[in-house]
Amino acid sequence: MVLSACVSDAPHDNPMDAQNGNASLSLSGKVLTYYPPFHPVEGTEVILWPENRFAVCDDQGNFTFKHVTAGHIQIMARAEGFAPDTIALELTTSQTVIMHLDGLPDLQSVAIRSHHVSQWFPVEDTYYLEIRVRATDPDGNGDVQAIYYSIPALDFVDTLEAQAQAGEYAKVIPENKLPLNSLSQLIGKTFDFTVIDQPGLRTRSGGYFLPRIVQQTPQLIAPVGLEKVSGDTIRFEWQNVYLNYDFSFKIELFQINLGVFTLITAIEDIPSTESSYVFTGGLPSGQYFWRVYIVDEFGDTSGSKEAAFQVP
Repeated sequence: MVLSACVSDAPHDNPMDAQNGNASLSLSGKVLTYYPPFHPVEGTEVILWPENRFAVCDDQGNFTFKHVTAGHIQIMARAEGFAPDTIALELTTSQTVIMHLDGLPDLQSVAIRSHHVSQWFPVEDTYYLEIRVRATDPDGNGDVQAIYYSIPALDFVDTLEAQAQAGEYAKVIPENKLPLNSLSQLIGKTFDFTVIDQPGLRTRSGGYFLPRIVQQTPQLIAPVGLEKVSGDTIRFEWQNVYLNYDFSFKIELFQINLGVFTLITAIEDIPSTESSYVFTGGLPSGQYFWRVYIVDEFGDTSGSKEAAFQVP
């Protein structure tokens, strides 16, 4: 009799105790992506407060808590690559909730390059900076709204321009549009990037650098000075170039028509050991000019002065 009385009077305030009258509720739910068509976010960790209980979503995004105490609760969902989200509700009956997580945008690749071009007019060489980045987003690359970069040492911030391919952004900045006297002052200074998605989430990534500025330019030998050549086979020649890093050559060939320059072809990946290239593409009569670029392993370039020739 004494033992029976003791058992019947035992407290049932443990929220995991099925005999607790306040803990007979269940809470289930599903975690999905932010945009339709909604996909389950498998492996999402769901935390129930104030009971400090955990659940992990299955491959359908489902989770369940049993024996939940009635009252004010909070549910937080978090998954790798997504921004966490929290909802609060007053639990009076068993409920099912739907949560949507916004995928975090991320930088897939970053290319920071310098370009140097020698020219006859104006006589000063031209330098400019090129930045190209590719961003991804679990909700689709179209969810990337904007990307901007900063150079903290110069207190400089600028926005990149969206390209035709979703998630790709780029910008070419002339040297005189940067807060410095020479592009070479960028060497050793860090670039930071911020990616913003449509709902306004931001992801920051830093520690990028401009690797090099190629100062040496190729010197052209032939054809030059409006020399007449056969359009069937043209031998382009330039002086040997010796540098202490890996590089290749690129030739750009333009046609001149009433003052308009039209790119005919670009010949890339010419070995650094070469100082000539035989073109057999066949050119119609007219005036042309060509230029040779040094291209290093990072994509930094340095272009020669242009040289003109004509095909009778």
